[in-house]
Formats: sequence, C-alpha cells, structure tokens
Amino acid sequence: MMTTNIAESLNKCMMKARRLPITSAHEFLRHMLQKWFSDRRATADRIVTEITSAALAHVNFAHSKTLDRGCSVVPIIHGNKFLVKHAKEGDGIVNIDAKTCSCRKWDLDQLPCLHAIAAGSFMRVHYNSFCHPYYTASWVKKAYELPINPVPNKSAWVIAAHVRRVVVHPPVQRRQPGRPREGRIPSSGEARRRKKCGKCGAQGHNRLSCPNEWSSSIGESSTAATTIESRDVAVATARASRKCSICKETGHTRRRCPIQLSNQCDDNFGNDLNN
Repeated sequence: MMTTNIAESLNKCMMKARRLPITSAHEFLRHMLQKWFSDRRATADRIVTEITSAALAHVNFAHSKTLDRGCSVVPIIHGNKFLVKHAKEGDGIVNIDAKTCSCRKWDLDQLPCLHAIAAGSFMRVHYNSFCHPYYTASWVKKAYELPINPVPNKSAWVIAAHVRRVVVHPPVQRRQPGRPREGRIPSSGEARRRKKCGKCGAQGHNRLSCPNEWSSSIGESSTAATTIESRDVAVATARASRKCSICKETGHTRRRCPIQLSNQCDDNFGNDLNN
C-alpha cells in the first residue's frame, strides 16, 4: 500500500520554511532531519526487545484474541497449512512457509495476524519469528546509523571557477490569478476536518454562521438567551458588572471613569489659560 504520509509530514514541518530562499530552506531541512536522525538513533539504542515496541504491542494484542474460547486450529496439509477458526474475527487459512494468510493482514503489514499467531502456538513456535526483519531492533538501528553531516560556513566553501561564472536566472513562469494556495489538497478518501462553532459547540459551521440563538456565559452556569429581551438583559448585566481599573468601582470602565474625565477637563482648562 503506497501512501504519502512521509511527504505530508515533511510539508507540514516545512510550512514556515517555504517562504525562505532556497539555500535557507535547504539548511532548515538539513537541520531538521539531522535532529530527527539523532533522536531516533538514541531511541533505537534504548530498545532491549527483539522487535520494536510498536510491533510488540501489535502482536501481543493479536495474541490476546487467540485466547478466546472460539479460536481453534486445524492442520490441513503436511503441517504447513492450517485452518484457524475464530468466532469473532472469522476464519483464516495460514501458510507458515510462505508467511501468508487468507485475511491478508499478514501479507500487507508483514506482522503476524491472530490466525498466524494461533497456528504458531499450535506448532509451539514463538510468534516473534513471524515478524519481518524490518521490525527488529537491529534494522531500526541500521536505518539511522548514517549521520547527516553539517554544512560549513559559506565563507569556507570551495567553489570551482567555472561554477562561479555560471549565472542562474529565475525560472520563467506565469503567476496564477488569485491568492497563492497555502493549504494542502486532501488525499483521495481522506476525511476532511469539520468546523466547530465557538458559540454553541456544534460542528459543521462557525460562530459567524451559527444558526442557534445567542448564548450568555455570565455567572456560574451558561444560560441560553432565546429572546431579544433576554439578550439585552444579559448585555446590560455584563456592562454593569464591569470594574474600573482606576477607582475600582463597578458600572463603568476606565474610559468612562469620572475621575479620569475630571482630570482631562482640568488639563484642558489649564491649557486654555496658558494659551
């Protein structure tokens, strides 16, 4: 199964670096990958099991399903093929030599499904041996063993003379009409994230297009204002509960504070006398 998860992850991380020049964007990408490889290399060194923790959790969860009473194993041919019956997950035909199962989960994930684990338990073979070598700790360490070397300062670069004489011009392209698109295009079959209203909490619209009535959150509990009169009362109550930061009294703000207004009048009167 081919996906674009890796490309989507890099595009998300490089969203701010897209506006940078090509050299700065390249340096941003190098620094990010260098940190990723260093962190994952340290994580791989801490693995003490034969397979990774994610693969171990997967096979342990599948193994827990084989302990049900509705799971049974029937050999088919020469002990290499088995018919595994499961009351909840359905039946599966397992081929131990080819490492395949009719449910296709073992074929796609390269991790043993519950049918393969049940067949392995019948053969007294541990199911960790059915995992692909890609899920082992040694392969994870091998994937991140190569370092990403840093680039020296630009002043220390050794550039050939024929390269210095090359003049690189920007590509000739026609700008598309409208504002440039910043959001990515969702993949086929990907669920779109629905909007959530900040007023009523429902999904499918925002607070500007909310079809519900205006609500008030004054006091200990939030009460819905279903009429215009209740909305006016809520607004008046909110204004009356305001507290001035100058005189510390309620009913007004510092913009309408009598002390502030009186001081402004005195200043204006003094300026008039000086003029």
